[in-house]
Amino acid sequence: MYQTNSLISRGALTAMIVAINGGATWVAICQSQTPPDIGELFDMVRLTAACAAVGGVLASPLFGTSGFKGVALALFGAVLATAIGAALAAGVIGGTPGIVFGPLFVLTILVTEPHVGGTWLLIMAAAHAAAETERSGSQV
Repeated sequence: MYQTNSLISRGALTAMIVAINGGATWVAICQSQTPPDIGELFDMVRLTAACAAVGGVLASPLFGTSGFKGVALALFGAVLATAIGAALAAGVIGGTPGIVFGPLFVLTILVTEPHVGGTWLLIMAAAHAAAETERSGSQV
């Protein structure tokens, strides 16, 4: 397996995992709210995953550092990636007010719904671990 320690490679890896997290988080949110019809759900999963990927790319430099500092940076990066993705998705759906209220809605759900917050945290921890492995040049 070819490994690089470049920011581009780590950014792509982080974006992919954060995109999966965006879609999974939206499905978990729908489970705690009134579920939409299946067609609308798939459209929203695609939108949230794409927007989360953008947030993942932008926050990717914060993932992958080892030690306590790395965990703190990754946690901040996870929140930042989530806020960016939520702002983009809500902005597409609801215009300018969505840019402000989208991140507030998602972060509130993450804190108040344990199954949503737990799913989000586990996938973000996987993103950090994968980025740390990529940064160190180890093979999985």
